[in-house]
Amino acid sequence: MVIDDERKVNKHWMLIIAMTSGRVVFLNPLKSKILSVMAEMIKIAYANISSNAIVFGTNGPEIWTFACPKQPYNYECGYYVLTYIRDMLQHLNPITTIKAKFGGLSQYSGRSSLTASTTVVKSIASLDI
Repeated sequence: MVIDDERKVNKHWMLIIAMTSGRVVFLNPLKSKILSVMAEMIKIAYANISSNAIVFGTNGPEIWTFACPKQPYNYECGYYVLTYIRDMLQHLNPITTIKAKFGGLSQYSGRSSLTASTTVVKSIASLDI
């Protein structure tokens, strides 16, 4: 569920990654800019978790947004978020992957959608978490 800047509730997948460095990475397949209401919700969530106060400080986490592949249609956000996760799991440094790969990739290839989405689900399902 997403609440936009006009307080309208919508359904949309985004990826929010809490880094141990005290930063939060925000990836949105529709656009790279984080809405102010989303940034505020992230900071409030971390303020309510007392164990993270040491890591994130009193102002909450620093939120990074990166250019990432954009979904061409309104119904592909889940596929795109799962593919972001797959791409990051295949590399030792996810932030380097985001900066290097995502910045130069406007969309994922339509040919590999079904194969890639099946691979993503299998990769995530096999994780020992």
